[in-house]
Amino acid sequence: MAKFALIGNPIKHSLSPALFKRAYRENTDEYELIEAQSVEEAMQKVHDGGYSGINVTAPFKESVMQYVTRPDTVTSKLCAANTLIFKASEVYSYNTDYWAVRRIINKYLLSRRPLPEGACISAQSALNHKILRRGTEPQNMRAALCVGCAGAGKAAALALKDSGFEVFIANRSIDKAKEFATKIGAEFAGLNEAADIVKRVSVVVYALPLTVEELKKSDLSGVLLIEANYKNPSFPSAPNYIGGLEWLVNQAIPGFELFTGRKPDAERMRSFAESII
Repeated sequence: MAKFALIGNPIKHSLSPALFKRAYRENTDEYELIEAQSVEEAMQKVHDGGYSGINVTAPFKESVMQYVTRPDTVTSKLCAANTLIFKASEVYSYNTDYWAVRRIINKYLLSRRPLPEGACISAQSALNHKILRRGTEPQNMRAALCVGCAGAGKAAALALKDSGFEVFIANRSIDKAKEFATKIGAEFAGLNEAADIVKRVSVVVYALPLTVEELKKSDLSGVLLIEANYKNPSFPSAPNYIGGLEWLVNQAIPGFELFTGRKPDAERMRSFAESII
């Protein structure tokens, strides 16, 4: 039996332990929550507790990298991780937020499959006809806006870039957006410019916990909007919307594979998440 955990703050209402239990039938591994005031406190508890691996959420996705000895290619670029694996004296890092966005983009946009049940019919029609923006200009079809430049936002921006999109990163701190955008070959802007950029893209990934009101007033009918927040979403009524549930499940799947080496029961996980969100 192995022990795993989630570190972050606040995390008392996290779905991660319940999802982990439902990922595998007859699962005897343990999964716990470690809420701490600092990454140092969290990692001390992890060390003392003898955990085999951990998931990492806000606000520790970037600061946890100081403990990593074996970063993979993605976390090296992001300087942020949401999954750590402990083997002997080494600490391996991964970012399954990155893979979640790539999976979503590939499944619902690049392959033009139908959106998840509950999505707007107009979104399904738009995807099936390869039309996301009015006019279907080629440059718009391959342009994307990522709102937010913390751990999840960085992962989304890199995933979009690696999927072949021209990427714009909008963030409250323009300096932070500029630093990361320059690193991955993207454009950057302030949040006050996000509403204008929406007119020029086909995909928006929203990775902020709060709502940018100017963006909420924008015409979102021509974009596929993917939101990270599943607890208090800002844009659930957007015409072409993929909510945080999809993100949650798609980042959990590779995370649990890294922990156990087994493929989880993805549909069982999804059904459980849908039943309580």
